[in-house]
Parts: sequence; C-alpha cells; structure tokens
Amino acid sequence: EIKYYRAIEFIDQSQPLRSGAARLWGSRTIGQSFKVGRISHISRINVMSAKNEGASQTVGTPVMKLNAWKGDLKSTLAADPLKVLEKPQTYSNPYYKRFIMAYNADLPVSPGEFYYFELSIPDKSGDKEKNFYYVWNCWHPEGSFFPCSPDPYLDGMAFISGSAQPKMDLAFHIFAPSVPKEARGESK
Repeated sequence: EIKYYRAIEFIDQSQPLRSGAARLWGSRTIGQSFKVGRISHISRINVMSAKNEGASQTVGTPVMKLNAWKGDLKSTLAADPLKVLEKPQTYSNPYYKRFIMAYNADLPVSPGEFYYFELSIPDKSGDKEKNFYYVWNCWHPEGSFFPCSPDPYLDGMAFISGSAQPKMDLAFHIFAPSVPKEARGESK
C-alpha cells in the first residue's frame, strides 16, 4: 500500500549553491538579506555550515537575529530584531564535514517584503585560527564561471561584520508552512 502525505513546509526562498565559506568566530557576524515571496509566515531558516574546533576550546552556538530590512544595514540593525533564535537543530553529513543549522522561526511576514538574518556567537568564543564555524556561501565575481555566476540570488546579498558583500550570498533556505496550523489540527 502506498500512502501519500502532504508536506507541512515548502521552500519559499533559497540559494543552495556553494563555492566557499566565511568564518564565524568571536565578535564577527555573518548575515544575508532576502525577499519573501507570496508567503505570510516563515516557519524555518536553514543555513549550511561546518564546525571547526581546535584543541583549546569549543565554539559557542551561533544565534540568529531576524530583522525587517529598512533599506540599509545600519537602519535595519538599529531597530529591535523581530526574533532572536537560539539553539538551532543541526543535521550533519559527516562525509562532507558540513551540517545544516535549522532555526525554527515561527515568524509572521509581509509578502514581497525584504528581511535580514544575522548569525553571531554571543559569548564571543572562538579563535579565528582554530575555533570557528564555516558558513557556506556562493561567491560570484565578474568572469567567474562555476558554480555561482551570474548572481544566483538576485533578491539579497551577504554581509560580513557589517560590510556589504554584493558578490556573495550565503547558502540558505527559507521555509513556509504549506497549510495553516488550524488545518493541521494545531492550535495557535
């Protein structure tokens, strides 16, 4: 007997390609602006990463802040975040030495609007030489041919420690619920 199940989430926005990685450690931040489609709710945000821990200490768990985009990064970060997401679920693939950090967002959004997520390690742990996370990205400089040129995600860009990276996007997926909670038998 074959049973069919309706997916409870679908991908609204994504940039799955990767050609490199940026290091997240200490007080450094890594973020991505993005535009939601016709959805009114973000259920989850996945970010592809890898963890490198040296012998001296462990790396703190990255925290994600979600903000409404206000036209530029300075204005966006001046406003209080819409959500602060801690303790992501992680899904690992030891063969590729990478894992996915899945942040359960549960955030109402306005269709067609821009938003921004930023990763940081709040306890400032990490050493740029030994203890850090790699956050996978897709760098697409002029004349590049594989795999990230032309720009694979036109509705946003990456930021590293407050500096715009117009030739870079993080590897991420934005998920939305496929049906309202009430239709799934869940309460609000």
